[in-house]
Amino acid sequence: MGSCCLSQAVAMTSARPAAPAMPEARRQALIHSLRLRWAIARNHGDAEAKQALFKEAVYLGIQPHDYQVDPSLS
Repeated sequence: MGSCCLSQAVAMTSARPAAPAMPEARRQALIHSLRLRWAIARNHGDAEAKQALFKEAVYLGIQPHDYQVDPSLS
């Protein structure tokens, strides 16, 4: 993702009011779903899908480091 897109996403999230707290079980289920779909997109080299997942995570208030797991670190 280019730095312009990243700074736009950061600007969008900082301008939004804080979202109400989500139940931890729901948050974990969403992170699990994002991880699975991000791994598939990464394995297929699908930059468009990875960008869509990033936008979804921003909307949900989930940080990239929560779902973008590097398999070489496992």
